[in-house]
Amino acid sequence: MNKDLVVSILSFVSAVVSAFVGAGNIAIAICFLLFAVLFGLGYLHKLSKPAVDLKDHPFWGRMNYYIKQKLPYVSIQDPLRKKLFIVTMTTKFEIAVEQMRQFIELDGFDSCKAKDLVINMVQLYETKWRTENIPEIFVEQFHRYNKPKIQSLIEYVEFICVSRFYDSDTDKKVAILDGMLHVFQWTIIDLERSDAAINGNLTRELRNLWSAGKF
Repeated sequence: MNKDLVVSILSFVSAVVSAFVGAGNIAIAICFLLFAVLFGLGYLHKLSKPAVDLKDHPFWGRMNYYIKQKLPYVSIQDPLRKKLFIVTMTTKFEIAVEQMRQFIELDGFDSCKAKDLVINMVQLYETKWRTENIPEIFVEQFHRYNKPKIQSLIEYVEFICVSRFYDSDTDKKVAILDGMLHVFQWTIIDLERSDAAINGNLTRELRNLWSAGKF
């Protein structure tokens, strides 16, 4: 890809995002930007020709870092909010890892299962959050902030499923792992935004649950 083409593409993406933001469509702007980034990751993957062994993908090391090093030592003073952060994020990341492990072990590349993977993953961690007595106000707020990223990921996976851009099923799986890794880097940001948006109400919910011995 030559320099002029790169500049043209970046200018186009910038113009579209600016237009959406100017019109007040922030969620659509984020969705478009994420899709552009994910497509760029796919292109870079094709150029770099990474190792075929999917178990060596950076996704696993990064997720392991989040679960074992980042989440347990997050600097949140309020003990109930800290517990909320650790429980919700650990649950989400562990479910994502398990779902992706099952996915890469599938023979070939099943486009239906690839798309369902993302949808089922969200349903699984939200359901488990509720069984762990995570306040509904938090689950709904996080879903609202995180939805544009998940939608971008679904569209990206759908693109990979029908694209002839990739040389093999393994290349498609690597591209999906790239997308998952990028989207999950937004997860902690969305949690912090959710926490701030429902600050007082969340504190009351957590204290009530704690007093009742449910959290």
